[in-house]
Amino acid sequence: MRATLDGMQSAALFLLWPIAVFLIVGRSYAIMGFILSASLVVLLLLRGSYRSLVTRIIGEKAAKGSVVLDVVFSMSGWIFRLAAGTPLSVVFADSYSYVSAPRGAPEPLSCEHAADAGSYLDEFTALQEIGLGFGRLLMCAFVAALIGGAPLPIALSLSLVGAACASGGTAYLAHRARVPAY
Repeated sequence: MRATLDGMQSAALFLLWPIAVFLIVGRSYAIMGFILSASLVVLLLLRGSYRSLVTRIIGEKAAKGSVVLDVVFSMSGWIFRLAAGTPLSVVFADSYSYVSAPRGAPEPLSCEHAADAGSYLDEFTALQEIGLGFGRLLMCAFVAALIGGAPLPIALSLSLVGAACASGGTAYLAHRARVPAY
């Protein structure tokens, strides 16, 4: 289930979000490239300081073990993306989402979410990859069904809401079951 939700989230992040950004910037490839590059630079500059700031404010134990904080931070990044309407707000939403994402969320710098968590290829990894693929397919089918009955901006907005729900579900399930690595 968690892999399927991760797949839905990664499809929205790597397929649907760039389309939304392209529409926000007025179909300009140059501005889109600049905005996505700026958000990745901000990610590189702020990720470590943000985590240490959160740890200092709420405490180390709460920062590492809070289900509620992980769910809120993971969902709020998608909600900020949903609210983005200008190029500057896209940079803010992207940067916030990447910086505040819980550990294990799809990484923007790797361009792919690894299902195996660094372990060997086995049945568990194969099931994780199948779950990721199914989640991606499910998100694309959801958007295709929405486009059939609604305009593209509304379909993309609803897909971002779906990604926010999938992100919250992933963060919640990450705390419920820990899979031991051998």
